[in-house]
Amino acid sequence: AHAVDYGGEIAMNWTLAAWWRISPAYSLLRLKEQPDRGSPDALAFSGDSPKHIYQTRSLINLARRWSFDQTVSWTSGLAAAGLAVAVPSHWRLDVQLARRFGEGAEVSVMGQNLLAPRTMEFTDGDGIVSKEVRRSVYGRITWRF
Repeated sequence: AHAVDYGGEIAMNWTLAAWWRISPAYSLLRLKEQPDRGSPDALAFSGDSPKHIYQTRSLINLARRWSFDQTVSWTSGLAAAGLAVAVPSHWRLDVQLARRFGEGAEVSVMGQNLLAPRTMEFTDGDGIVSKEVRRSVYGRITWRF
């Protein structure tokens, strides 16, 4: 098989205040996949990467050593042509509340995919393997030395 792809990405950083920064980004990806002539493979190509992804990240420095970051994103869907199951477009919200302790330590609580119980992001051509992101909340301790 062979493929031709093209696309681009644009990203910005806006500092709204000394304590607040917003970073929007957009990416475009176009794939044109084709089986080679005479190929015995019966693969049906579907362009199994999203064409559009939009994301806005907000980074807020709260009180001393505290931060609150949020990311909202939208990903375009994948058509069912060639896939056993279509992957719908979806919104996603991730948040993080963190507390720094000196230069090398941080404790944080994160919420991932907070808008839906689960979001399918990928499936293979047979619908056997899929990548779902489940809603989750977890903590993290980081210690750099």
